[in-house]
Amino acid sequence: MAGAEIEQSTVPNQGIRQSISNGIILAVIGSVLLSSIFPLFGLPSLIGMVLGLLLGLFALEAALKHLVLRVVLLVGRWSPWNYANFLNYSVNSVLLQRIGGGYIFVHRSLLEHFASLPIGYSINHQNQSSETTFKKEKRLISTVLILISLALAWQGWQFWLESNSSPTECTISTASELRKGITKTATLAPNTDCEAMRKLAEEGNPLPTISQP
Repeated sequence: MAGAEIEQSTVPNQGIRQSISNGIILAVIGSVLLSSIFPLFGLPSLIGMVLGLLLGLFALEAALKHLVLRVVLLVGRWSPWNYANFLNYSVNSVLLQRIGGGYIFVHRSLLEHFASLPIGYSINHQNQSSETTFKKEKRLISTVLILISLALAWQGWQFWLESNSSPTECTISTASELRKGITKTATLAPNTDCEAMRKLAEEGNPLPTISQP
């Protein structure tokens, strides 16, 4: 056959299982890769690991959508939880025909008959409701993930600035020491308030020094 071969599923839920597999693989690879790269730029490896897990979660969209639909149909008593067994039972009852990993009605008129029933309209309405519910949940989850990503990026940026900023040299001599010509300095963390540190020194409190000559 000319052209590219169309990939067909051979078992039920093959696409969902593939989505879960891809999500897990992406989460593992992303976490390992990002947690290894981030320290090279002075960023915590934990941030890279969390971002990798978030990437994997985005890849699980199809599986999450399928799960929401299954739960809605189960709660509404429209279908059993083990949907594959229900479809196979319909195949044994000569209502459906299995083709690869999918199912079709044995005849178009049978499909139209079930679709015209009130329950068919209700199920279709339920499916639309579940689709709307999933879209709302997806927007909520996406918003939360974006906020988490921004918070992690901000923390990583602050960590990078602190780790790459020059330390602060502060004069911490007390007034009496200055009168005697004694000058003491301390190397403190970047952006440290030297006046506050000098007051701590006058009160005899220990200073959070990096090194003190």
